[in-house]
Amino acid sequence: MSDSLTSYKSLDDWFRIVTECRQSGLTDDQWCQINGINKNTFYSAIKRLRQKAYEVPS
Repeated sequence: MSDSLTSYKSLDDWFRIVTECRQSGLTDDQWCQINGINKNTFYSAIKRLRQKAYEVPS
């Protein structure tokens, strides 16, 4: 699996990634596994987004 999505560093990039995941119809775990993203990295990004007042989709 590709690790290309985890190379994004900006919060805007992570917001796009999280939004794509949450709109996919898959669980976070399934989506991360398919896209080669470490689940802990994904949830850390969500925490940073919320701290910066991004409206993270549920």
